[in-house]
Amino acid sequence: GLGFCASEKRAIRSVLRAGREDIAVVVGGARETGKMKRNEINVVLSNRKGVFELALEEGAALVPVINFGENELYNQVQYPWLERLQLKLLKMLKIFPIVIYGRMLLFPEQVPMTTVIGSPIQVQKISGKPTYEQIDDLRNRYIQALRELHDRHRHLSPGRP
Repeated sequence: GLGFCASEKRAIRSVLRAGREDIAVVVGGARETGKMKRNEINVVLSNRKGVFELALEEGAALVPVINFGENELYNQVQYPWLERLQLKLLKMLKIFPIVIYGRMLLFPEQVPMTTVIGSPIQVQKISGKPTYEQIDDLRNRYIQALRELHDRHRHLSPGRP
């Protein structure tokens, strides 16, 4: 069956060592929340390495996942000064507050949402600490798989980004 856990390294490692064999990565976090715009999917992976390092250390497959339609649920208030404040709060408090509005201000827009799950990317377990090159190679393979998944299913997006 499906299982969920916190996106912290310790929690994921515990789940993997308890018998799970792969990690479904649902991209998105504070950085993506700040870049949320209708009809766009923005993913920040260039400076993230934790999940890729963990997959190499544990030999866990990575499963790319994309949610089409979630950026159309709400509109986000975006101003340069607000983004600077949000980034400061993210650094200081590890939170990224957003100002959103939907139908009648509070309710999400009624749009279809579709989650697409890609094929697992098999990962060979590395003995010792993975090198930067190994991490970058796996991250690039994941990004390519995510792009292909998006391109293959972009017709499912309400705004078709």
